[in-house]
Amino acid sequence: MRLQTGQTVMMAAINLFMAVFFFLGRKTVKRIQVANDEEFSNQTEYLIPPVLSLTQTSVSNETPQKVNGQIQNIKYPSLDTYFPYYQSFVIAKHYHLLEDDSLKNIIVNSLQNLVRQRKIKVFAFVIMPNHFDVIWSMERENENEKVNAAFMNKIGNLFLENLSLHNPAVLSHFEVDAEKHLYNFWEKKHQSTPLYSPFDWQETIDKIHETPTSKKWLLADLPKNYPYSSAKFYEHGIDDFGIISHWPGC
Repeated sequence: MRLQTGQTVMMAAINLFMAVFFFLGRKTVKRIQVANDEEFSNQTEYLIPPVLSLTQTSVSNETPQKVNGQIQNIKYPSLDTYFPYYQSFVIAKHYHLLEDDSLKNIIVNSLQNLVRQRKIKVFAFVIMPNHFDVIWSMERENENEKVNAAFMNKIGNLFLENLSLHNPAVLSHFEVDAEKHLYNFWEKKHQSTPLYSPFDWQETIDKIHETPTSKKWLLADLPKNYPYSSAKFYEHGIDDFGIISHWPGC
């Protein structure tokens, strides 16, 4: 009888202990869950990048619409121009043709002519040994591809003229038809990316300006010290070539 009573007391004690343990365990789990939720809530301001107000840069917050599969241009009111494109033009076979400064100057002169003719606005550029990148916008609607084609063709002809006179050995690398004397200086595909938001602009401008200082190239210690770039303009307001329009977000 005493054994049964002792067993009963022991079982009651065990049940009480389990009940207390279960109750405290639930509170602990709940407390941990709440803490994690609070921790996540506190971190969201770091996990989600701050959204720059479009009104801060006076840039239109309209979204370009597609009509029949084609993007319809919109104007950026503060720039009095259509939304900008990032263009990357690569020399055929990635040949380091543009190590020659006289050929770099052909590109700069062509950009100057387009700006002077009020066909484009240039916001940033860099000319590298085997390619050049530019952020520009058209002064007239839906002319990006037209200007691209004319620009590449004009520069190609000027390259041909320059190399024929000064460096025919290099010119032979770009010959595609010896009998017809045809040459191609460009990779068939070039990157053409519309930049819709201030974040796209800033990221792309930084990318362009940092290219000469990258480990791949090491052509300058600082972006502003590379001469064939718009980095100096954004650092010190100096435009050596007279072609840059300031993007208000920089």
